[in-house]
Amino acid sequence: VIANRSLVTVPNLSGKSPAAAQQLVQQAGLLFSSASSRTGGPREAPHVEGQNPAPGSQVLPGTWVEAFIILPTPSGHPVP
Repeated sequence: VIANRSLVTVPNLSGKSPAAAQQLVQQAGLLFSSASSRTGGPREAPHVEGQNPAPGSQVLPGTWVEAFIILPTPSGHPVP
């Protein structure tokens, strides 16, 4: 049973920089966690590719939101 605590909406982090995503999550009263999910092109800026819970989900304040980050391929390494 959920006591009379208000739920908050998980923001959409898709395409945001890691710093912008973290700020949105914290402004919503949630906790931010990130994991790199894969590498992109060498000139591709780091950005959020996915998240859990999904955008628009209703969760309790203080819930962790995990952002899956695309990172640029380090110089000298082939793009997978």
